[in-house]
Amino acid sequence: MQRRASLSIDIIFSILLLSVITYLMSVSFSNIKQMNENVDEENDSLELLEGLAEKENRKISLNSMDSLDTEDKEENFDGYNIKIQRDLLEENFGLVKSKITILKDDSKQSIDTYSVVGGSL
Repeated sequence: MQRRASLSIDIIFSILLLSVITYLMSVSFSNIKQMNENVDEENDSLELLEGLAEKENRKISLNSMDSLDTEDKEENFDGYNIKIQRDLLEENFGLVKSKITILKDDSKQSIDTYSVVGGSL
């Protein structure tokens, strides 16, 4: 009788242990999935930021000093709020600093680019 009781308790503990291990693994996998989604979102925003910086440099290099627009610009693109600030650092040489900032939810990323007006890249 004691052997059957001992065997029953062993089976119950084995089932409980297996259940706990299964639960911990499922929680771990869901955390890994969430981390991957966060990394994907950050990669998307970095790619967008890089593309915007290249576009800004091309835009400035094709302008002349007379047609350079130094006003701040804001626009929405694909759920991102994009702000571009241009500052003319050196008027004689046409050196322009552009600060590009993208906002989405609580994340904020920015990059500074330097371009020469009318200079080819």
